[in-house]
Amino acid sequence: MSYLAATFLLYMSAADAFCCLANMLASHLYRDLYSLDAKRIEKHVRVFDSFFRENLPLLFTHFQRQGVDSRHFFLEWALTLFSRALSIDVAARIWDNFHLHGEIFAIRAGVGVLRLFGPTLAKLEIEEILRLLHRLPCEKTNFSALLFDAIQDVRVDPRKFDLLIGDDPHGCLEQRDVGAEGRHGCSPM
Repeated sequence: MSYLAATFLLYMSAADAFCCLANMLASHLYRDLYSLDAKRIEKHVRVFDSFFRENLPLLFTHFQRQGVDSRHFFLEWALTLFSRALSIDVAARIWDNFHLHGEIFAIRAGVGVLRLFGPTLAKLEIEEILRLLHRLPCEKTNFSALLFDAIQDVRVDPRKFDLLIGDDPHGCLEQRDVGAEGRHGCSPM
């Protein structure tokens, strides 16, 4: 949670950061991830895996053969919304899109990272795969453009996403419960 709070604090006052963090934690994705309920967490991993397998079947098979489970990297990416694995300028673009499109963009971003690094990942074994995915090499001057091109190529059918995710399909706050002031007395984002 500290990565989420710290990222908000880079761009706004402490009071606004608190309100934004509270609203973010009330979203479907973060409610489930921080619930520590294995079934609720596993649902998000299965959704990610479904689109990973659909978009990158050969890499998905390679990961299975190597014993790389998406929980080993996707949960960290989701819990920090990429603010630990990527530079702050690239992570900020992902954050903007996440707040605009919801969890579906976090799925696309994760698969986009795998697409971008796919040729390298396909040659690695489990230890090197996990090392790379936890410390993404994003020093290239055009890394952001390359990553967002890869994300653009990822296909996530919103209807399939809605079916797989179940309740609160877009990962948004339930407006009927929030009211005009949003949760925790804060303005909605």
